[in-house]
Amino acid sequence: MSDSAKICYCGSGRTFDECCRVYLENKKSPPNAEALMRSRFSAYATENFAYILATYAPLQRSALTIDSLAQNAAQTRWLKLVVHQHLSKGHHAQVEFSAYYQVDGSFYCMHETSDFILQANKWYYSEGLIHRDSGQVVMQRNDPCLCQSGKKYKKCCGL
Repeated sequence: MSDSAKICYCGSGRTFDECCRVYLENKKSPPNAEALMRSRFSAYATENFAYILATYAPLQRSALTIDSLAQNAAQTRWLKLVVHQHLSKGHHAQVEFSAYYQVDGSFYCMHETSDFILQANKWYYSEGLIHRDSGQVVMQRNDPCLCQSGKKYKKCCGL
């Protein structure tokens, strides 16, 4: 299946073309913090580290490089994003989400509340608070697979 027909990595239910591709290709800016969060997840899933770097707030961006982002994400397979809530007030917003990923055959969840700022009509990620329930996820045989194949874990990644 081509990327254009693929359901977007961010979990919106729309195709990649209808959702995050326009942001990752810098054809359009995300209209709100939730859309930015979703596009950043898609950028991690597609290893578009230039986009990730560009969507950090300027102060945080100055301490990062594309290479450092790529090294930190090496061997990570991003699987699923669940957005729990999006709160926005003026030039500030928060998005609470759970991002599921796989490293060396083990599954993990990062539950985070992220802060975003609006500067010059563009949203930027500034910082996040990782929740205590983040960490390794133990999959049961009959759980839906986190890779979003629609199969049970035992018939998919649990083989």
